[in-house]
Amino acid sequence: MPETVSPRQATPPESHASLLAMLWLWVPAVAWMGMVLLASTDPFSARNTGIVLHLVLSWIVRTVDPQTFDQIHFLVRKSAHFTEYAILSALWFRALRVHLTSLWRIRWALLGLVISLSVAIFDEWHQSFVPSRTSSARDVILDFAGAMFAQFLIWYALRHRELRTAET
Repeated sequence: MPETVSPRQATPPESHASLLAMLWLWVPAVAWMGMVLLASTDPFSARNTGIVLHLVLSWIVRTVDPQTFDQIHFLVRKSAHFTEYAILSALWFRALRVHLTSLWRIRWALLGLVISLSVAIFDEWHQSFVPSRTSSARDVILDFAGAMFAQFLIWYALRHRELRTAET
């Protein structure tokens, strides 16, 4: 008579550890992607972020002339684009780097860039339907530049680490 195996026994404990490891890598990337897409909604429009920035600047420096405020607001918003996509790209690199047999693979970097670019395009397309937002191809380019910058930093840091390890 053949032995029956319960479902609990059929799943080796390593698969649970592997699933947890996969979640540990993928959840931050997916969650950040959700945050990026959330930022393309009305609460994060220029009008709303301008109110918050004005309060912060008023608290720090008391008064800011309108032209200076507009320049600061523009720089803060564009820096946010660059930074949020740099983080997104880095998190996808981390998520895609499931098998740690090496420190860096072009495939991981390219997939991180493709995902980031896809999110940037979708994000700008979505903003075209939000009355308080504007859609801009320049923002997609800025987002992609942030993603590329992150991949360059990752490559540089890991390459530097490899060289240092080789020297010892």
